[in-house]
Amino acid sequence: MKEELTALLPPKPEPKEEKKKEAPANPDLKKFEDQIAALTKQADEARSERDEERRKMRDATLRQKLTDALATAGIDGVRARHAVGLLVDAEKRVRWSDDGDAVLFRRAEDDDVELGEGIKSWLKSDDAKLYLPPRGATGSGDRPGRATPRTPAEPPTRGDVADGLRRALLGQI
Repeated sequence: MKEELTALLPPKPEPKEEKKKEAPANPDLKKFEDQIAALTKQADEARSERDEERRKMRDATLRQKLTDALATAGIDGVRARHAVGLLVDAEKRVRWSDDGDAVLFRRAEDDDVELGEGIKSWLKSDDAKLYLPPRGATGSGDRPGRATPRTPAEPPTRGDVADGLRRALLGQI
């Protein structure tokens, strides 16, 4: 049965031999092709380095603009660095516009606004409260209140000064 079926099928086509690239007859032509390949590779590498540098500069500019906007809002120092990391890297809420001229802030899924307006709305959120400096704090609590020095009613006499020096020298204070 198997033989009958194989007899009905057309024969397998012979694989075509691939044409081998013949070496150019002119050795100068081979040398020029090698030079063109090397120059093309160098141009591609230079182009990729240039693009990488541009990308880094755009990223640095984006982060600087965001840092300036945060400083204007009262967030600076370490808090600003953390907020930049959150807004640019973690949540990807700050980005360049499609034409690359403006920095946009994403408030919602499809709601992109100018950076200043976006920062203002973000400052009202609970996420931003971590980065804002404390408000209304009258003291840090790390030192007790200072006592106001007593002012004597009249200047000390020579005897009072001599007695104070004697006690200081003898360690009786």
